[in-house]
Amino acid sequence: MCDQFYNIDWQDGVYVLIGRKTFSAAMSNAVQYEQIFNAKLVGEPTGGNPVGFQELGTFHLPNADRAVFYSKRHYRFQEAEMRSLLKVMLPLEMQKALRT
Repeated sequence: MCDQFYNIDWQDGVYVLIGRKTFSAAMSNAVQYEQIFNAKLVGEPTGGNPVGFQELGTFHLPNADRAVFYSKRHYRFQEAEMRSLLKVMLPLEMQKALRT
């Protein structure tokens, strides 16, 4: 596995497939792959926002016998807030390869 990691062409980048079910940690990973590994995000817009609150916390209200859920941290993976990450068009060679 480690040998395969070093054989990846990081200079030209890699492709990361994303979609509407890409949210939470997967969305965070996609943004970081784009920033750190020069990855190109391909697919549909994500279901998550790269700027917002994440990491679930909880506490119990004993008198009401209810659990309260809240976000612990605010993340800013991109400078400007976006509704979702946008897709990148596949290069023509990859579009042809996917059709076969």
